[in-house]
Amino acid sequence: MKPEFYIFIDEQPKQTKHRRRTIVSAIVTEQDGWINHFKEAAVVGQIRASKQLRLISKLLIQGNGIGVVMYADTEFYDGVTHYTDDIPEMAANDNVWSIVVVCAIARALRWLGDNVTKSALIDVCHDPRDLTGQHRTAFEDYIRRGIAMLAKEKKGYDFTIKQIDRIPKRKGNSPPDKFQQGVIVADLLCSHAKRLISGENISRIICENARIDDLLLLFGLMGKKSAT
Repeated sequence: MKPEFYIFIDEQPKQTKHRRRTIVSAIVTEQDGWINHFKEAAVVGQIRASKQLRLISKLLIQGNGIGVVMYADTEFYDGVTHYTDDIPEMAANDNVWSIVVVCAIARALRWLGDNVTKSALIDVCHDPRDLTGQHRTAFEDYIRRGIAMLAKEKKGYDFTIKQIDRIPKRKGNSPPDKFQQGVIVADLLCSHAKRLISGENISRIICENARIDDLLLLFGLMGKKSAT
């Protein structure tokens, strides 16, 4: 039987006067271990920020997993839209988000195949994002089929994406469930991107630039236009 893993995804955009930095974090962990110990992960948000990365690293080691921080810098302003053959229109920043998420998942699975298992069942859980219907369909289809196909062709890995779920925010003071807690940890990892981008080395955490200009071409961008 294939081992089962969660991938928890969250994003934090950083806006400056001239550019937008899209930061996406992916937390990969074994499902059985996370189900039994996810409440312990709540401690990450309760300790000083200077200690959070070390605790996240410890959780990843315990869960046979990896943390990936993927980022991309763009100059798209509000109102710019992109289109592809199968997506007539989507917000440029939504397009960037979906591509960076795909890159983070692909990088995480490459590490998983190289270091833990060459075959696994994966559930992807991410913070909700308001995409158009056609954009969401293409985004989820590429995660389910495209990433798995590339992993098989390039590395011989057998990964199956079972589910892709949008995880709702917790309500009021209710404690987070196992999925919400995973997304919370991914969000906390995002908050330390500046340290990781500057070169801080933490065990089981990878930080990479998605090089968005090249990826827009790779993922089939046909053009862009400004909203009137």
